[in-house]
Amino acid sequence: FACTLFLFITSISIFNVFAEENDDFVAMVGSVKYENYAEAWDAVKNGGTVTMLKDWHIAEVLTVNENKTVTVNMNGFMINRGLTDDERSGEVFLVKNGAVLNIVGEANSAVEHKGTIQGDMWHYNIGGKHVIKGALITGGYNSNGGGAIHIQKNAQVKIENVTIAGNASTDGSGAGAIRLD
Repeated sequence: FACTLFLFITSISIFNVFAEENDDFVAMVGSVKYENYAEAWDAVKNGGTVTMLKDWHIAEVLTVNENKTVTVNMNGFMINRGLTDDERSGEVFLVKNGAVLNIVGEANSAVEHKGTIQGDMWHYNIGGKHVIKGALITGGYNSNGGGAIHIQKNAQVKIENVTIAGNASTDGSGAGAIRLD
């Protein structure tokens, strides 16, 4: 009996290690899962989809190159650039000439993102009391307009069930969310 019990406990601990390992994935492209958002973004081919599995806290702009089509299934999660001061290329997304970006949230997501209101703007803050539910693009701070999305000439962007909040621009245009060239 003692030997049987030992084998059962060993099996459970092996299962737990496997489940914890899967928790590291932040995105999926096709059937391949990625632990790093940048690797997933680089892996998306023309016409492909990147599906978010967790919130992304990104260090650089996500660029859709010329004449490329990309779909981002945000799954109710957040993309946060995390900038607190303006940068020349501080937007979250840059959609280049002739490119197409489709951003799809999730209509009835229970995922919550907490923040605080500073001045007239919502800011991501884990301890905040102001809640935005569902897919969220935030934290872009661009010195030349379009803190969230910069759309170049002949490019297209379709946004569905996504909130854009907490992005800023210091160029005086008031275009904290989207800049059109």
